[in-house]
Amino acid sequence: MTVPIGGWVASVVFDIVAFTGNDEKVFAEGAYWLIGIGVIGAVLAAVFGLMDLLGIPRGTPRRKPRPNASA
Repeated sequence: MTVPIGGWVASVVFDIVAFTGNDEKVFAEGAYWLIGIGVIGAVLAAVFGLMDLLGIPRGTPRRKPRPNASA
């Protein structure tokens, strides 16, 4: 899950540099691509997480609903 977060944080840094620096176009385009990398990484993480969840057999402790801890 570090690729999406890293891509998005880096895109914010690139945006700040684009707004304050002299070469706006290069950093703005870099931020655009970093956002795309973050979205692709998040989708891949969600797909593999769902595959892991669906691989757990029914009736095992992690698939049973847990009672509320505060009750």
